[in-house]
Amino acid sequence: MGQLRQAWHSLSTRTLIPMMVSVAVLTLVSQYETALSAMLPAAALLVCFIVMSRQYYSAVQSSIEANKKYQLIANNTDDLVLVIDPNGQITFASPSHARLFHVSLEDITGREVFDFIEEHGEDLRKAIAAKPSVTSLHELLFQFGDTSIPTETQVSPVFREDGELDGFIVVSRDISERLRQQKYLIQTEKLAVAGQLAAGIAHEIRNPLTSVMGFLQLLRQEFDAVSPEAFRVVWSELSRISEITGQLLLLAKPEPSLFVDFDLKLIIRDTITLLEGQAHKDNVFFVANLEETVYIHCNPNQLKQVFVNLFKNSIEAMEGNGGNIYVKMSLSGNEVRVEIQDEGPGIPQHLIQSLGQPFYTTKEKGTGLGLMVVHNIVKEHKGSIRFDSDGSKGTHVMLTFPIVETSSHSQAVHGERSSTL
Repeated sequence: MGQLRQAWHSLSTRTLIPMMVSVAVLTLVSQYETALSAMLPAAALLVCFIVMSRQYYSAVQSSIEANKKYQLIANNTDDLVLVIDPNGQITFASPSHARLFHVSLEDITGREVFDFIEEHGEDLRKAIAAKPSVTSLHELLFQFGDTSIPTETQVSPVFREDGELDGFIVVSRDISERLRQQKYLIQTEKLAVAGQLAAGIAHEIRNPLTSVMGFLQLLRQEFDAVSPEAFRVVWSELSRISEITGQLLLLAKPEPSLFVDFDLKLIIRDTITLLEGQAHKDNVFFVANLEETVYIHCNPNQLKQVFVNLFKNSIEAMEGNGGNIYVKMSLSGNEVRVEIQDEGPGIPQHLIQSLGQPFYTTKEKGTGLGLMVVHNIVKEHKGSIRFDSDGSKGTHVMLTFPIVETSSHSQAVHGERSSTL
């Protein structure tokens, strides 16, 4: 039926006007059969109508083709296109809004554009109220439904033939990925600076620190005669400086990674065994659910360092109050998940995003280097780490690593390497 209607439309557009003109001309000629002078204006009239009808048909077809092209662009572009009137009311929203925000276009049109802007909406309101004559650029955070997307938005005025402002075309582009890349570059620069700083500090501190600790051991008897507690405090602080220096050295000159297929369960169990004595002194206990035997391609000593840092953080968070550290390992597709949950005071939500940055810490005597090392090791193992806390009760850490198939080679490596843990 659609093809028949299209054919009739084409036929009628092409032939209706010439037919009407032809009938008019024949009628005119029949009335003036003997007047040859009437033939010339009639023929001229017929030619004019034929030319005009063809031009009209060509204009209609061009308009139809242009509308199809504009509709094709609007339907397939990922840019967010809005047409708004001079007061900011939306008269058109491109289908990309429905795809990106999962909302109905009917819920958008007819409302003011400012209703959907979370940040810098007032800047856009002022720009529109000023009735600009040139295109302006803004960074806006749009929210349609439950989805928010940061955008780079271009606002272009549209004028009528009489020069009056008819409205605006608002074209927005998602810049989420660009912002992530900028954040990543900043983080990379911080890490580079931290590495350079670490190399300098470690070089300047380690040699004199070794000498001081050596002479302090020689003078222990004198310390014990005066104040045994003084020796313990001084030795404890020097050991802490030595530990920090070691972390700085690891950042500046990380050890070469020898990767093998290894049972993750054994790494976690050995780490728990290593720290259980320290944990029990603070009335902290491990509750581990490690039934799966899962092999991952890793450097076992580096992963052991990851779990030592994370478990120590949990123990220190519950120091004085006690509690449990729950450790769970599970499979999810081609990945293994390790979840660590403590019963400490938790971490405020706004601080979680900063964990792992150099020299950022929530502990009074911390350096922030431990979690930075953890992030680097996990990333090198093609894994991921995520912290979660409501800021009032406990911190949840989830790590994921890609798994490898269990093989006789893995079991052989496991037998050879277990003594290193």
